[in-house]
Amino acid sequence: MRSKNIVICDSEAVYANRLAQWLLEKKEMNFQIHIMHDSHLAEKFSKEQGIHILIVDDGIEKEIRERLAPDHMIFLYRYSASEEKGKNVRQIFKYQSADSIFKEILDICMQDEDPSCFRPVKKGNRQIVAVYSPINRIGKTTFAWEMARVCAKRGKTLYFSTDAYTVLEVQPEEEGFSVSDLLYFAGQESCRIGIKVSAAAPNDGRMQYLNPPVSREDVCQAGGKEWYQIALRILDEGAYEYVIVEPEGICQELFWFLDKCGKVFAPFTADSDLKIKRFLRDLQRTGYANLGERICWIDMGKDWRREILETFERGGEDGET
Repeated sequence: MRSKNIVICDSEAVYANRLAQWLLEKKEMNFQIHIMHDSHLAEKFSKEQGIHILIVDDGIEKEIRERLAPDHMIFLYRYSASEEKGKNVRQIFKYQSADSIFKEILDICMQDEDPSCFRPVKKGNRQIVAVYSPINRIGKTTFAWEMARVCAKRGKTLYFSTDAYTVLEVQPEEEGFSVSDLLYFAGQESCRIGIKVSAAAPNDGRMQYLNPPVSREDVCQAGGKEWYQIALRILDEGAYEYVIVEPEGICQELFWFLDKCGKVFAPFTADSDLKIKRFLRDLQRTGYANLGERICWIDMGKDWRREILETFERGGEDGET
């Protein structure tokens, strides 16, 4: 069987070298990366080993591109997108974020349904972190977003909220991947949702996020146990180290979900005592008293950003999912 490889054949040596280095840092991929500055060497390589994915720009002559005969081609154009056509050809404007190329590579892997394209994930200190509070309108999403930013400095991080009425800290992409999309793809047995999310989720700096669900009904289709399994699949398949979830919209098995999370943060305000007591009483009544003891309560009237940093520094190795 032909080994999986990516060959970069680009007319700009510096661009090719930087792209190769960037791709080598991606944990998800299980490819050999080759840079071919000499088209004759590329042709020889193609005949001897075959090319699974060819990344090539419009500075390489069309006749040479055709002779390389890859399984898939990602064509980087500088001027016109219409020059290269074909069933297994994808066209991308060359001078944009390398994430666009990476998304095309992941999409090819998903299309091939070949697990050998993906590197087995080492199960280290990965965590599902929940941000939930019985108190409303106190800045939970702002807190969760900031936490995701902190986690993203430590490792690959995804944030999403199950609340259809969540207002994100950024202007969401109109066609961006949403929590409703996540549920749809999670229901397809052949879909590696972690890879799908990694390829499709928008970025805000180092972190990735999902748009809110389209409707509350979408979220209520799944209970807490299913949401936990979805989050685990994202960790496993997408090589994420942190998945930050606001489980506000989970209608069933919410306490079960919170109990399974590695960490649970609960923002509150000084006048929230009564609601907190009711919440803790509900936990005790339903058999989740231990959950109440390990929740990290965050006073939103104080320097809660510092508290996020201190909490992860204190317990960075605790709460593995």
